[in-house]
Amino acid sequence: MKIPDGVSDREAAAAVLQGMTAHYLSHDTYPLKKGEIALIHAAAGGVGLLLVQMAHNIGARVIGTVSTEEKAKLARAAGADDIILYTQADFETETKRLIDGKGVDVVYDSVGKTTFDKGLNLLRPRGMMALYGDRAAQSRPSIRWC
Repeated sequence: MKIPDGVSDREAAAAVLQGMTAHYLSHDTYPLKKGEIALIHAAAGGVGLLLVQMAHNIGARVIGTVSTEEKAKLARAAGADDIILYTQADFETETKRLIDGKGVDVVYDSVGKTTFDKGLNLLRPRGMMALYGDRAAQSRPSIRWC
């Protein structure tokens, strides 16, 4: 793979790994379909931004959580339909409001400990929560069906 000038080997390797993770989550772990709803935590992170783009390109409705307005701008630019600043609003309450109380099809969660229980509350029957990344792995199992 040709690495563009100004991109270090380390940065290139990280981008490929993040892209493979986002692709695996959106195409294999839970294959998103047009019209479905995905809640993506850390939507402005490395994997999060790529996952937002992939979900948007599939045609899913993307609800992203972020901590700052600067990160909200990044996630919106990547294609998120709705952004929740979890530092200003409870993401569970706000997500329920955005989707009129119906459940989301999938929660992609790289946070885990502080988001797990509320994420489960947001799933539709037989929806999926996909936990990934180091922080999420430390607090719960990798995938859970409801």
